[in-house]
Amino acid sequence: MEFVSFISIEDNPPDLILSFAIWQPELEEIRSLILMRTSEYEFMLDEAERGVNVSDEAWQDDEDDILKKIELATIL
Repeated sequence: MEFVSFISIEDNPPDLILSFAIWQPELEEIRSLILMRTSEYEFMLDEAERGVNVSDEAWQDDEDDILKKIELATIL
């Protein structure tokens, strides 16, 4: 499990953007994880392309992916 150091929320229509800064202690640097959805224009996309786009600096390919599942962790 990775812990998020910072969260930024931008709700500028038509986009909703959640940006996460994830501290990587082994590399002593921060990695960006960005979730973006433009629901206003989704009707023009194929069903498989609709939803939340995910961009993560840790991924080696340059392609963004569509979010399939999210798990919520609670810290006690």
